[in-house]
Amino acid sequence: MNRYSSGSIIGWIIGIILFCIFEPVIYFGLAYFGGWIMQMCIGTTITNGLNLMFDTTRFTPDIIPLACGTLATIGSFFKTRVIQRRIISYGKVM
Repeated sequence: MNRYSSGSIIGWIIGIILFCIFEPVIYFGLAYFGGWIMQMCIGTTITNGLNLMFDTTRFTPDIIPLACGTLATIGSFFKTRVIQRRIISYGKVM
């Protein structure tokens, strides 16, 4: 007897595809919100530092949320997850 029906397998596949589509949107939204808070608190200081560092007047406080969202979305594609497995044998961790 099948453990999973064909409907549940298709549901899982569609769910995984939707998750892959909306995960970057969630990252962007959360980082944009964090950038907006940063803009309200220390936006002028950050932009003055960037303008001084790059010797330009291009950076303004209103681009901070967009820059944070973009960098977080790009950075989310380069993250790694390390999974450490432990083998437990007769009460001893190996």
